[in-house]
Amino acid sequence: MGLNRSARSSQKEISDRFVPRADKDRCIVAQARVPKTESQVYVNSAVVYSNYSYELETRSQRINQASCVTEVFVLRKGQWVNPGSPMDSGK
Repeated sequence: MGLNRSARSSQKEISDRFVPRADKDRCIVAQARVPKTESQVYVNSAVVYSNYSYELETRSQRINQASCVTEVFVLRKGQWVNPGSPMDSGK
């Protein structure tokens, strides 16, 4: 189906979403994991539910976070397009 992403793009996406702009030069994503993913595929759409966790490393500490994301993909002109990915705290 072509919906998988590489670990590198996942780490960059997590970094872009969660690391404040002023701290980007001092904070890195040390680890990013997606331990559980489920999907439901319909005719021209797919919904992917994932749990994820990541560890940020700063100069003085490590910060662990976990949450979930629901991604919606639509088949447009033969390409899977992601029009949005709402994220929440997982609570």
